[in-house]
Amino acid sequence: MELHYFCHPLPYGYVRTYRFRHNYEKRYYEQNRVDAVAMERLTPSPYVMDIYSYCGNSVITEFATEHIGDYIMNTDSFERLLLARDVARGMADIHEIDAGGNVTLVHNDINPANIMMRGKKPKFNDFNVAILMTWNEEENRPCQFQSDSSNVQVSD
Repeated sequence: MELHYFCHPLPYGYVRTYRFRHNYEKRYYEQNRVDAVAMERLTPSPYVMDIYSYCGNSVITEFATEHIGDYIMNTDSFERLLLARDVARGMADIHEIDAGGNVTLVHNDINPANIMMRGKKPKFNDFNVAILMTWNEEENRPCQFQSDSSNVQVSD
């Protein structure tokens, strides 16, 4: 069972598609649905990739130039400080997806390969293993979760 990821640049964005070498599995479609829902709900954030379209295992997002890990290699300490501030702002936006100070979305795969650069602005991407938190009405707080993701990537 293999999953191949393809990213095709367009003048205005990227088409990200997945090619499977196995039978249909509902979990892959669910992961891509979560990815699309998270990016769509986070559209107001300047620190999350804009999504233009999604269908099945393909998504069209805004164009970004490089991963933050590659970008940071050519910055000075002040630029890195500004970048750290903007990454923190992006994390705050992700955790405030539903406002009210309650974390209702967990990215679950933060690493340099999942933060892209658009000019000098970091943009969070790849929410396909994110956890959409549920709310415990009785205790008035988010429900606990355990990550069972085996798809988490490790950067070099």
